[in-house]
Amino acid sequence: MVDFGSFSSLTDPVNLLLLSVCAFLLYKIFSGSSEPEQKKEPELEKVEGDMTVKQLLAYDGKDTSKPVLLALCGKIYNVTRGKSFYGPGGPYEILAGHDATRALGLMSTDPKDVKDVDDDLSDLTPSQLASARDWQQSFEFKYDFVGKLVKETAQQQQQEEEEKVEKATPEEEEAASTATQDTPSSES
Repeated sequence: MVDFGSFSSLTDPVNLLLLSVCAFLLYKIFSGSSEPEQKKEPELEKVEGDMTVKQLLAYDGKDTSKPVLLALCGKIYNVTRGKSFYGPGGPYEILAGHDATRALGLMSTDPKDVKDVDDDLSDLTPSQLASARDWQQSFEFKYDFVGKLVKETAQQQQQEEEEKVEKATPEEEEAASTATQDTPSSES
């Protein structure tokens, strides 16, 4: 006859622990997932390539179909994974969609330190520029590189003006043509 041990061996703390773990695992396997489904993030527009400051403004996190981008030391980074910091409501939301070099070099979130145009950084001290470069090194490890921040050329500005004219409403076109007709001619 085989002796399976006494009843007291089942009440041994180690055996009770193992029995509890087995019961829990069986419960999880057969009960299905009781965890709520995680919200799936919407598919974001893929962005790669160089941009001007004006083009970068569209990626400030307010349009949820677009990634959150910011530029630093001439490079553009996709900071969407840090949108709790850089997106709407975040402590650094002012930097999203902008060249953040000046602000991060000055360690500032003051709107006057965030420009919507090409920024000349010649007034920053060497230590402020070094601070911006330190931030850039951190960004290179944390965030994906998108492209370079490029200066807007006169040709790009002219194209934008032409596009505005093409998209003008009939009322705007009439007002523009009336204004040019009212202008005195230089011919004599």
